[in-house]
Amino acid sequence: MRNDNIAEVRQIKAQEELSLENLIKTHIKKIDEMQEEIKKHREMFEDSFNNNPTYRECADKAQMANKTKLSMRNHILKEPAVAQLNQKLKDMRTDSKELKKTLSGLLIDYKEKTRASQLELFDRQIVSIVESAKVVKTKRK
Repeated sequence: MRNDNIAEVRQIKAQEELSLENLIKTHIKKIDEMQEEIKKHREMFEDSFNNNPTYRECADKAQMANKTKLSMRNHILKEPAVAQLNQKLKDMRTDSKELKKTLSGLLIDYKEKTRASQLELFDRQIVSIVESAKVVKTKRK
């Protein structure tokens, strides 16, 4: 009798996992289809502007102005003080990304070890620990 219950529980669990897997696959398919629809509609939307001669003329003038602006920006970026400040900003952004990545790993570790979903910071602010997952397509061989 006990073996029957174990087998039944395993079967229910397998059905639940299969149902969850199918639900995930269905959502991925819907997202892919929606992305294609968005792409088509975005193209139609952009064509509405690009096919208007007045808009096209204004866009061309704006493009020329942007080229001039970019040229001036690049000239200013060559000044030593500005170049040094630009490099400092890049380094700070890189350091910030690394700290955030490390923090993410520490939070996951903390959550697994303590089973806590919140943490009180030094300033007494309560923050929630949230994990995020996403699907990344791999290339077929």
